[in-house]
Amino acid sequence: MANLFQKVKPGDPLKIPATTYNAMVDAAAAMSNLRRDVNLGAAKNFPSHYILVKNCSGEDIDSFGILGIDGPVFGPDDSLDSFKYDLILKGVKPDGSHNSKYVVIQEPATKDSIVRACAIGVTVAKIKDGDEDEGESETCQIVVGETKFLKKGNGRATILWSEEGSEEKWAVVMLGGGGSTSTQYAMVMEAISQPSDVTADPPDGLGKIRILGKKYDSVNPEYDDCGCLELADSEKLVKGASVTVIGPFEGEEEEEGEGETENKKKLYYLAVGTRGEYYAKIKEDVELGETATFDVKDSDGTLHEFSASAMTLPQNTKILGNASSFNIKRHRTDEGMILVIVGGPCPIEIEEEE
Repeated sequence: MANLFQKVKPGDPLKIPATTYNAMVDAAAAMSNLRRDVNLGAAKNFPSHYILVKNCSGEDIDSFGILGIDGPVFGPDDSLDSFKYDLILKGVKPDGSHNSKYVVIQEPATKDSIVRACAIGVTVAKIKDGDEDEGESETCQIVVGETKFLKKGNGRATILWSEEGSEEKWAVVMLGGGGSTSTQYAMVMEAISQPSDVTADPPDGLGKIRILGKKYDSVNPEYDDCGCLELADSEKLVKGASVTVIGPFEGEEEEEGEGETENKKKLYYLAVGTRGEYYAKIKEDVELGETATFDVKDSDGTLHEFSASAMTLPQNTKILGNASSFNIKRHRTDEGMILVIVGGPCPIEIEEEE
């Protein structure tokens, strides 16, 4: 049978078979869906971590307004799958319990609508001067009952820039940069895996990190524990990877004692804003909807096997394993986070139709 994807030369008559045209449409639609996941709206150029928030404040809120976080819309008891794979948090008017638990929404939010919000990282927001002795503060905090702006003071958001004046003004702030929980840079010293239970505190799958600028015992260093809630099932942050982390957080873990089990406090960090993109050779042939494997090498030369889905291939084609390097990216589905083969030099094979 003729090659459905045969190229034409200038001057040749252009005749596109229905099968070829439909395959092109399928590929374009799949790529459009992938790109929609990374379209972060007005603040898309900033290195930030976005979540979905339902506006439960009882009023409409403009872009870059402030909402306190009041737990998930669907908890584990309501729908475990929705909680794990389609997490949406409740956003309410800030009160005294939200000093470190708030977000800046990235688009207008009508009452009960669901919008994107910046939880960690850099965003635009409105701020206002606080008390007289806090006028020169480099951080800001919530105002109880206020959804329009933050106030200068000892808070968890660092002010990177702001307009002049004491009234409401535009500013660029970094959430997670102030207070006891800050953004830092680190190197992975022991692989970090996707936790099997995201509700645990601390989560499982912890690895070790070396925080840049922090001193450790040079003879037998006790590196810090770190987890990550952004990974696909087969994915790891391997040794030697550079990561951005927030923390420390304080959790509890069970420890076996003499004849009894006791809970001990455990400090840990979370890696955030991880890239989730790879260039690698697929190890076996794979068709549309199938899963293939590829290797990622750490700084010691150890290979870690990840898996990726071929969900953007045209019908009746397959990727040939070990043929060339492919672009692989993280992608959220109804079943959870997966890695998807999204591009490459296209070493594909056309299957003949009967």
